[in-house]
Amino acid sequence: MCAECSGGMKIQPIKIQVQGDPVFLKRRIIPYGLREAVHKTLNDLCVKGIIEPIQSSAWGTPIVTPLKSDGKTPRICGDYRLTLNSRLLKQTCTTVEVEDILNRLHVSKVFSKVDLKDAHLQILLDESLSILTTINTPFGLFIYNFLPFGLSCSPVIFQEVMNKVVSDLEGVEVYQDDLIVHGSNKVVHDQRLIALLRRLFEENITVNPNKCSFFVSSFEYLGYLVDGNGFRPDMKRLAPLTNAPSPKNLTELCSLVGALQYYSRFIPNFSCRANCLFNILTFKWSEEQESCIRSLLKFLQSDVVL
Repeated sequence: MCAECSGGMKIQPIKIQVQGDPVFLKRRIIPYGLREAVHKTLNDLCVKGIIEPIQSSAWGTPIVTPLKSDGKTPRICGDYRLTLNSRLLKQTCTTVEVEDILNRLHVSKVFSKVDLKDAHLQILLDESLSILTTINTPFGLFIYNFLPFGLSCSPVIFQEVMNKVVSDLEGVEVYQDDLIVHGSNKVVHDQRLIALLRRLFEENITVNPNKCSFFVSSFEYLGYLVDGNGFRPDMKRLAPLTNAPSPKNLTELCSLVGALQYYSRFIPNFSCRANCLFNILTFKWSEEQESCIRSLLKFLQSDVVL
């Protein structure tokens, strides 16, 4: 369960249904300053058995290389939007409502957050599917042995797997790679935390201790600040909204309204108050819309706790 070793959950290898013909696209050029880091990351993934090189494939997906939170290490992601995603049959999963999770946390006083390392890459793929995940890089072709980032079905599959892993554990919430353990007091919390860690060990699920936090009275979670009194918007997450300039087009407006809707439970009569924003078909910003936006943001900056 350490951070250094590659995981491999004790579940049956995942099978994904695909329809349509293979697609092979040429590799993308990696910026010179990133080439060495990308090469090293690919080698590390090979050593861990997450990917392996192959000579040829009917499938080929170019990669994107966003940097991890350390700002140095590239994350290798196949750009499956261009190849495999449109050919995947839709996966279903029990819906996880953020509000339901937050409401269950409401009665607790002690919390721990457990981060799972490399999330999807701990789920073994069925051998017959690995060839479909072929990535085309400047350093050759590689296939995934584990569920890769970038597949549209990966978050759904991961959530469903983790739901089953913790389904019988009390006081454990799961949303993708973040597990929250909570209890009304330290004794209850500690019993639940031990039960979770034991389960993760039994299922060979790897934890990243550097991103875990234990025995806290408050924590940031899914855009909220949670403590024993309830939850409220995380002001650090709101700062980009409150400091942003007025929208200049419909795309920017839709993005802003979507963010406001996420926190709409903190805005009384949100639908009525935001009505003038929903009725814009042709973008034309006015004092009415500007006043509406500032009024909605003012509600979110209050000290209301749910």
